[in-house]
Amino acid sequence: MSRELARPREQIVTVRLAETIARFVDAEARAQKDPQEGQARTLAYLKAAEAAVQDMGTGGRVVLVAEAVLAGEVPDATPELERRIAARLSPEKHP
Repeated sequence: MSRELARPREQIVTVRLAETIARFVDAEARAQKDPQEGQARTLAYLKAAEAAVQDMGTGGRVVLVAEAVLAGEVPDATPELERRIAARLSPEKHP
């Protein structure tokens, strides 16, 4: 029991990863730019999204992809995910 009390509680959050990526891909498709440039931006966005989720899952924090789990009353950290992705892409233009 004392070991359980001494351990910090894990924070569990969800992110709507598929929804976030779909919005970006939709915006790229509507932009009607050079397909190769769009493909490169999309790849950069996907890499940034993956790294952002990994960053969020540090320090005992558990990040669940909302589309893959039934999490009930777990806080939604999607806005944080979007900020982290934007920060990783800041030198690049993103929607």
